[in-house]
Amino acid sequence: MSQLLVHKIDRANWEEHIIHQETDTPGDAITHCIKTKGNTLSLWQIESIDKLEEAALAIIGCHDRPEPFDVVAINYTDIADKGLTSISNEGTTRVSDLNNTHLDIIDITYQKLGTLASLIYDSLRQDMVRRYEIERQGEVLHEAIQAGRLTRATLSKPFKKLVDSVSHRNHPT
Repeated sequence: MSQLLVHKIDRANWEEHIIHQETDTPGDAITHCIKTKGNTLSLWQIESIDKLEEAALAIIGCHDRPEPFDVVAINYTDIADKGLTSISNEGTTRVSDLNNTHLDIIDITYQKLGTLASLIYDSLRQDMVRRYEIERQGEVLHEAIQAGRLTRATLSKPFKKLVDSVSHRNHPT
């Protein structure tokens, strides 16, 4: 079983090009979805596609307000085979047991952005992507709180409100 690396994207930036099988990547896909900082790209490692929600939870735990997003899973072997270098480092998600699943692709250049775009296209074509609407994010957080993986107190006010609405829906008074 191969490891997968998961990254947050906006599938809409890629969709038309996948449908028409175009090879040139739109600028928004690069600037919005493969945004680098210090020539690195943040990803979360999972064991298999059925663990995709773990990476989504880590990503949700990094944000202060809910907004819909997609996650794409890329085969770790493909990343290494394409000459991209990754390093493990501590993540900054509020779900502390997931911080050790974080890694960065480092030394990203213009050419490597194109390689990453190609790998994302491949994953999208293989349906290695999931959408997380705001309501689902609340459910994911609620489940994590119920499992003792994080506390409500660590969440931002918008996420607390979202979790509360899920809790009230699941346990009406």
